[in-house]
Amino acid sequence: MTPYPVTARFVPILLERSAELAAIVRALDEAAAGRARTVVLRGEPGIGKSSLLDAATRTASDRGFRVRRAGFTVLSSQAAFGLVWDWFGADALAADDSSFDGPARLVRDLIRGHATAEPMALAYAVHWLVASLAEHEPVLLVVDDLHWADDASRRLLTTLLAKLSTERVAVVVATRPPLDAAVEADLATIAAAPRSVLHEPRPLSLDAIATIGGSADVDPARVLHASGGVPFYVHELIAHGLEASPARVREGLLARLAQLPADAREVVETAAIAADGISPTVLAHAAGVTSERIAGLLPVLDAAGLLVTRGDAVVPTHPIVIEGVLDGLGAVRRAQLHARVAGALRAAGAPPVAIAAHEVETDPAGDVERARSISEAARLALQSGNAQLAARFFARARIEGGIAPEETGRLLLEEGRARVLAGDPAAGLELMRQATRAGEDPRVKADRLLELGDAAYMAGDYATAGEAYAGARVTMAAIPGVSDRERRLVLGKTAANELTFSPEPLGEVLAELQQIEPWPPEEDTDADRALFGVAALAFALSGRDGGAEYALRALGDGRGIRPGIGDDPLTYMLSGALNYLSLFAEGEFWLTAALADARDSGSVQAFGTASYARGALRIAHGRLRAGLADLEAARGASELGWRNYFPAMQYFLAKGYLYTGEVELAGEVARLDPGPQPAGFASVGLAAQLMYLVAAGEPEEAIAFARARLADGPNLLATLGEDWRVPLAEAYAQLGQPDAARRVLRSAAELAPASAPAHSKATRIVAVAGLETDPAAREALYRRALELVDDHYPQAAEAQLGLAELALARGHDEVAQHHARDALRYALAEGAVPLATRAREVLARAAPGESALPSDDRLALLTASELRIAEVAAHGKRNREIARSQFVTVKTVEFHLGNVYRKLGIHSRAELAKILGATADDGILDF
Repeated sequence: MTPYPVTARFVPILLERSAELAAIVRALDEAAAGRARTVVLRGEPGIGKSSLLDAATRTASDRGFRVRRAGFTVLSSQAAFGLVWDWFGADALAADDSSFDGPARLVRDLIRGHATAEPMALAYAVHWLVASLAEHEPVLLVVDDLHWADDASRRLLTTLLAKLSTERVAVVVATRPPLDAAVEADLATIAAAPRSVLHEPRPLSLDAIATIGGSADVDPARVLHASGGVPFYVHELIAHGLEASPARVREGLLARLAQLPADAREVVETAAIAADGISPTVLAHAAGVTSERIAGLLPVLDAAGLLVTRGDAVVPTHPIVIEGVLDGLGAVRRAQLHARVAGALRAAGAPPVAIAAHEVETDPAGDVERARSISEAARLALQSGNAQLAARFFARARIEGGIAPEETGRLLLEEGRARVLAGDPAAGLELMRQATRAGEDPRVKADRLLELGDAAYMAGDYATAGEAYAGARVTMAAIPGVSDRERRLVLGKTAANELTFSPEPLGEVLAELQQIEPWPPEEDTDADRALFGVAALAFALSGRDGGAEYALRALGDGRGIRPGIGDDPLTYMLSGALNYLSLFAEGEFWLTAALADARDSGSVQAFGTASYARGALRIAHGRLRAGLADLEAARGASELGWRNYFPAMQYFLAKGYLYTGEVELAGEVARLDPGPQPAGFASVGLAAQLMYLVAAGEPEEAIAFARARLADGPNLLATLGEDWRVPLAEAYAQLGQPDAARRVLRSAAELAPASAPAHSKATRIVAVAGLETDPAAREALYRRALELVDDHYPQAAEAQLGLAELALARGHDEVAQHHARDALRYALAEGAVPLATRAREVLARAAPGESALPSDDRLALLTASELRIAEVAAHGKRNREIARSQFVTVKTVEFHLGNVYRKLGIHSRAELAKILGATADDGILDF
């Protein structure tokens, strides 16, 4: 796409725009100093936004900024990632540029057609590229008419602005007040960002209009009344003597158009239909004129203020010109012009998406070539992450008609998948159901049923998923030559879906396992190991023996670590089993491999999922520092679009923050919007809000929240080894209602599965002990908790503190010191500030005047993000390697390491390695 060039007659003198210009200059000053800033200009058409962007571009260029400008038109919604093409297309298509190194290579490969990109990975790649450009010289990114941008571009810009912080980057965005709710939400997010400022240019005053009119024979008051002070209309009225409202200005444009020769009108209307810009050659072909004629017409149309040539493209002079011309065309005429432009683009060898953008605006005619062209463009849109556009294209391809029934079934399936990804699962799954009924080939039917099952599972419609998987198994049973591998994969998917409803082991899984188990483990296939992973979780949740053995066989001594495990949902089924079975070391090994695979493949989706899963594992098993580092990485991935397991990420991240005493951070995380989620998962995020309310000292609000939002709905916390009733009991205790707290904890114990992890049981026991009034019974409970968990768990530290307080009450100071020191060791190692404070208070009472444990408390000063970067740096990785491994930019790494060195009072990585090596577990440093 090409930014709208505006001829001199349409460029208003920048009168009464001092506030907007000053904001742009401030943003450039801040960006030059390493503080990214955004200016949003919002106003009605013709108010002068593009002129302000021109001024920003000139000022930035004069100051040595590298400028990248993008612009959108009424046609832009029919293409994906127009922002990327406008900003970086010319550079990517030119000779190799060192700016496209590392993750930024994805941007170049996408533009060159060598790769597709998931939105999250592309957002990270763009962030990397912009930050790399800003290392050499400050950067100005300009976006005009964002309200017309494609969905993917708006989301990408929103993500990018959230990530920019210390980069030398300024962004100036122009937009109209949106009418579409989704667009309005995106624009509101951009305008309300912490480093953004919003300006809304006002209409010009009478004095300004008089200045513009100069010596012309015009009445400024009449111009003001007719134009409303909108600069575009002011100039039109002064230049052409129109005397009415802006609607009459459009009429004036059409009048000037009507005075042109017929072929000139054809050229203008065709250019308006093209909107984004079209080469003179293609324009001539589409308009039905010769190259010589188009060369003669363009200067005339420029003089008339209708078209202008900028570079290799012919474009209308202003968006209002486009809208005015299009308003004068009937629906049939528009469809005819779109068909001509599509034909001319196809003859010129244009990309399928560019052609399809016009073909979807034509009337259906049973054209097989058109249907296939649009469907191919739909697939490209889906691969590049624009599911909404893909769904529209697939629907239009079906409506075109003329294609065989089996191809119609395929389009139904693809449109359905696109609609599910676009956030409309009900409509998408129904289309996929229709696809399973189209065609007679049983192999095709089975494959489509499996796709329906997978889509339904990811959408949280487990009933539909179960029906689809069952249908696939029945269909496959009638197909000759179906392999054991195919059968087992379907069974694994079926079992995984059924585990959502019930923890009971599945009879068919057991029967299949009996066929596999006699085999030597070294002969297990990936499908076999997937089934073992599902069985391990089923056994663990049901409390049946044998889950650990199945989990270890699923690991296959590392044979299961293969390319793609980071993107395999069954990987996380196995990790859940390892977590639930308290196989911590094995789970960390498996998920670290998944993280490595995600980094190798550049998949932000897999990186976010693996970071969440390993972080949850670590938090659940008491490794707070390392767990928080992983979960903050998952939260960063969520800003790139990752949303799988988001509520569970919220829960464990909030829990980790509360353990470390960062209550406000926990609240910030708990209030995040997870987006659409299955009810069971959504309730996990609600539990994070409950924990925060209790920690923030709002027990009455916490109790009301639990009753309204958690008490009666489905909840998957139990499958994570957690229970929302424990913080609820604490809320009752805060209100001085111990009996109510005990009732809640008894309910938690009764509802907990017998197979619940040891640390989960220890949590309940410590909570019950805190309510116990009999010292002997209380001591017995604390000792029972210590039998369940070792000194790597916060529950053990809490039990030790309970025993220390009991010993103090009995006058046994040495015993109290022993227990309090054990608690303090854990608290200092893991940054559990509240626990450390309590332990020091007990020690001070038990041994007045004696110092606590010698410890390097400086690490407690580091945030989880700083610690994550520091740990990788301590292993000798260079800043660029660290940035790639953590899906951040080099500038972000430098910023965090600067904070680390300052807080720790060190000057070298050798000193950093010494501090971390003396205090961190080996597993923490496993990057």
